[in-house]
Amino acid sequence: MIDLAHTRLFAGLKPVELARLLPELDEPLGVEPWIVGITALVTTNMWFLPYQSTIYQALYYGADEQAFTHAQVRPIGLSYGVACLLGLVVSVPFWRAMGLLR
Repeated sequence: MIDLAHTRLFAGLKPVELARLLPELDEPLGVEPWIVGITALVTTNMWFLPYQSTIYQALYYGADEQAFTHAQVRPIGLSYGVACLLGLVVSVPFWRAMGLLR
């Protein structure tokens, strides 16, 4: 548990004032921590431009820039980004049904 009195936001509050805030702050956010992690992982792995993906760069330069062009792969990058976001949107009702989101 975080000691709120030692955070910058609440440092100036007296203990009585801090105690009044605790019921509101003690309420969980309604999200399992691993859901935040998987969402961050999936959304940061998306790429729209060639330099954003190390996997793309490894394939492109590993094939001596002759296997495909940037223009050929650009639709794949966009569709991958859309698929990742749609996957997250579709997952929310399932996570709620399993009780992982409130």
